[in-house]
Amino acid sequence: MIKTNANGDTLWTKTYGGADHDEGHSVQQTTDGGYIITGFTFSFGIGTINVYLIKTDANGDTLWTKTYGGYGDDEGYDIQQTTDSGYIITGATGSFGAGGSDIYLIKTKSNGDTLWTKIYGESFFDEGLSVQQTNDGSYIIAGYTSSFGSSQSYGGIYLIKTDANGNSGCYQSNANTIVASTNTIVGNTNTIVRSGGTVSPTNMIVGSGGNDSTLCLSTGINELNIENSITLYPNPASNELRIQPVGWSSNGLKNAELGMTKATIYIMNTLGQDVSTAINVHGPLSEVEVEVRKRSSGLYFVRIANEKEVWVGKFVKE
Repeated sequence: MIKTNANGDTLWTKTYGGADHDEGHSVQQTTDGGYIITGFTFSFGIGTINVYLIKTDANGDTLWTKTYGGYGDDEGYDIQQTTDSGYIITGATGSFGAGGSDIYLIKTKSNGDTLWTKIYGESFFDEGLSVQQTNDGSYIIAGYTSSFGSSQSYGGIYLIKTDANGNSGCYQSNANTIVASTNTIVGNTNTIVRSGGTVSPTNMIVGSGGNDSTLCLSTGINELNIENSITLYPNPASNELRIQPVGWSSNGLKNAELGMTKATIYIMNTLGQDVSTAINVHGPLSEVEVEVRKRSSGLYFVRIANEKEVWVGKFVKE
């Protein structure tokens, strides 16, 4: 790791690892002024290659180091500090999953201990190359896939949106990640810095085309007809959520048209599991208010059903 000033002149350089081959693929400055690095290590861990996580202070000296993975090849490609001061790592795993490699997502506490680990992919090769926490507290992963798309030979871009717990409801499973601390050796190096070279303009070729495929339109819940949709507000919601299905009006439920005398409201997570007590609604109403303040941040679905009709919508809990 090389720290420079604004002009690119080195302030200090560090090396980390053991007796074998170790690489760093992503680094970010953390809120305490230190740094977090992810990559892979041959020197430590239980497998051939394990994900390598290194936390340093502002001078690049290690505070702690961890490895993650199984008995196969596992690599970390990108890392971000999350709003809870923990970390989210994406990469590839050959220890878990269905294919030659699957996308690996690891959520840790601030000390590097895992909160949960997820894998995504199918029977060929899938890798996570970049991850970010989104404004709703969930995660977005960009990567590569040869399991899906029109060309398994060349692969394609893989984009996955999860909730705050890493659930996407699509080609996903959990991983029994083994976490270990390492005796990382930290060294100072005499880095040689030179300036110079030539800059030449390039003839950039920009093209359009290609195909996109949606693997899962919904996360764990079958999509319903758009006519049976729900107006949800405010969305995102913090404390209360107001629900108004299409087919309701200011004069109340259109009982004559829908044959409705009562309905039941369910709130579900991205796996389609009920996360609240069913709410029974009787008689004509213009809207229903539901308290959501106790729900964890993330994506949720609202389902309203009566004897003949079903309405569905989704909202984000802040």
